[in-house]
Amino acid sequence: MKRYGWLVCLWLLSIVSGVQASPLLVASSQWPGYTEADGQGLYFEVLRQALRSQGVEFKVQVSNWKRARFAFDQQRADVLVCDYASEHANGVYPKWYLDMDPAVFVFTRQPMPSLQQLKGQSVGWVLGYKFAHLVPSEIQLVEVNSHADGFRLLQGGRLTAVVSYQQHVPADWQGPIFKTQVQAPRPLYPVFQNTVSGRELARLFDQGMQQLQQQGRLQALYPPDVWQRSGLATFDPSSVDR
Repeated sequence: MKRYGWLVCLWLLSIVSGVQASPLLVASSQWPGYTEADGQGLYFEVLRQALRSQGVEFKVQVSNWKRARFAFDQQRADVLVCDYASEHANGVYPKWYLDMDPAVFVFTRQPMPSLQQLKGQSVGWVLGYKFAHLVPSEIQLVEVNSHADGFRLLQGGRLTAVVSYQQHVPADWQGPIFKTQVQAPRPLYPVFQNTVSGRELARLFDQGMQQLQQQGRLQALYPPDVWQRSGLATFDPSSVDR
């Protein structure tokens, strides 16, 4: 039995060594301040610090969200940054998350007492975002390259509504704008491949995040307002059944 125990230990060690042998590929969309094309940004930095403490390095591939999801789903990327826990049936999610995604709203230029009024209307959101379940199914979907493009089309009357976030409403918006909340804030996770090495990476990420928190270094990575929004100060990983 002892011999088998040693074999298991050696097998696990080989997995960890394989994970750390070469840089991982992390796929993401470009979110200014969070995931930049040059590898900078809050989410990349938190992921980097958590994994680096476990001896793991990575490189990034930033495109639009639809391409990033496709690269991950085709196993061309090791990690996807970042998504909701229910979005990838074949993905592995750690216990720790990176941030709390703000509430999602439907924005219109006219009051919208009922979302059913959107039936048959042009509704836009960013390419690759999974917002279809938040609005009536009988809409004319217009996928846009960015939140700014969506609000520009809404302002110009080419969209009846845009599904987005409060922080993306242009500062120079002209005229009234109305909003209806369609999704409460939700945690955003790095998603790992559902493989032996992917599951080990998720474990290493959790371990690294726990160490950063215990050392008092995690909060220092976040701007004060984002740290407060994230809820990480009071997060208890033991409450997550994964």
